[in-house]
Amino acid sequence: MDDLAFDERLAMLVEAEWLNRQNTKPTRALKEAKLHISNACIEDIEFAKERKLERKTIRELTART
Repeated sequence: MDDLAFDERLAMLVEAEWLNRQNTKPTRALKEAKLHISNACIEDIEFAKERKLERKTIRELTART
């Protein structure tokens, strides 16, 4: 580390912080959503007729994330 210039060390620090935020973003978003089921996932969606959910629409929505 001592061999690196200040700019290089700062760049490494900024990149590490950015990566940490990107990695914790999904967990933080789920926590802030205050879901009733904390371990919910897309694969567990029930497509009963009365819910009027379309598999195609759900697939399109999940492909955007």
